[in-house]
Parts: sequence; structure tokens; C-alpha cells
Amino acid sequence: TKNKHLTTALIIMKIAAPALVLLSMGSAHAFSVAPVSLSATALSMSDAVAEAPVEEEEVAAVEEPVVEVPKSGLSMTQVRSQINNMDSASFSSTLETLEPFLVNEAGCTFYAKSVKRITRKAKELGVELPANYALEAKATVKRRTKQNEFIAVKQAEAAEAAEAAAAEAAAAAEAAAAEEAAPAEEEPAAAE
Repeated sequence: TKNKHLTTALIIMKIAAPALVLLSMGSAHAFSVAPVSLSATALSMSDAVAEAPVEEEEVAAVEEPVVEVPKSGLSMTQVRSQINNMDSASFSSTLETLEPFLVNEAGCTFYAKSVKRITRKAKELGVELPANYALEAKATVKRRTKQNEFIAVKQAEAAEAAEAAAAEAAAAAEAAAAEEAAPAEEEPAAAE
């Protein structure tokens, strides 16, 4: 009897669930797509008055000059393979080949990884990497600009602090001179 009750409950649920869904929709048109009308839509008087005719202005397209960066002709895969295949004899020529790519085309992450790989390879080969190799890269312009602005602000703050310290020291020296002059004036008056 227990199984019989479970089966009847399942049958009732199977019948009641779709009926509840249909009743909850409200009508058959609730989920249907409205037909698209190809004729012009009619406006009421309030809409016509509220919408004044708007004249369209032509905006002249301003084209920015395209600065063409000389392409190195290398892909990222070729750059990686050239770095991995460097030897002490071809080190400087490979650096010259890679520099245009690193300066003009490489993104920030690829630039940083490539410079690290080149530095590591130079240490392995016992060769020294030039100190200013590919420093003016397009990928690091934003970072260098931000760093230079930060340094300028810090230098200005240090200059202001030095001026304030100098002014404070001058004020302290004047105060000390005034204190020494005041007792000297009081001593002759006391002698009379």
C-alpha cells in the first residue's frame, strides 16, 4: 500500500505541474512574439508636439595621422627561439636583430619576459648585456612617464622641506641672537 500511495502521488504531481504552469501564464499570448508591422507607426498628438524636428549635423571625421612603426618582421615565437639559440659568438648580432621588435612591437609583459630571458642567457654565456639595451621601449612609456612624474614630485617636496628647514634654522639663529642682545642691554642698566 505504501508503494501504491507513492505512485498515485507521482501521477498527481505529473498532471498538476503542467496545469499550474498553464494557469500561471494567464493567457496563450503571454509568450508569443508580436507581429512586425512594416507600415509607419502612428503618433498621437502629444507625441507629435513633444518631438520637434531635429536637424542632423554632419560631423567631419577627424582622422589621426597614422604613424607607421617599422616592422621588424619577427613574431613572438621567432624572438623566443632566437633568445634560446643565442651563443657567445652571435650574442651581439642577435641583440641587434631583436631590439627593433622589443622597442616597437612587444607588449609590456612580453618585453619584460624577453629582457629577463636575454639577461639570464647573457649570464649563462658570460657575456655582458649593454646597460641601456631596449630601454626606450614603447611598452614601458606609461610606466617611465609615471615614474618620472613621481620623482619630480618627490624632488619638489624635498626642496620645500630643505627651504623650510633653512628658514627654521635662520629663525632660530635670529631668536638666539635676540636673546643674547637682550641680556647685554639689561646689564648696563643694572650697573647704574
